[in-house]
Amino acid sequence: MVILLERLLANWAAPSTISYEVKRGTVSLYHGKQQRYKAEHGQSVYQINRRHCGRKSDFLKKANFISYVIKHFLRTVGHLTFVPIVV
Repeated sequence: MVILLERLLANWAAPSTISYEVKRGTVSLYHGKQQRYKAEHGQSVYQINRRHCGRKSDFLKKANFISYVIKHFLRTVGHLTFVPIVV
């Protein structure tokens, strides 16, 4: 907690960044009566949350459609692939 306050006072990080880190790293002790900041816990929660962020891959959801298009619309002649022109 002291390191976080030092960083805040030294303008190293924004106040919201510090508050999010404190929220992530706060653990309950003694049947929930005491709360303490644990940097290791905050880091592990951060890494778990980072695994869930980012764009999700749609390829597996659309694999059947892609195979349908390849089967019905692409014609392979030798090593060249031709796509029919729709007019």
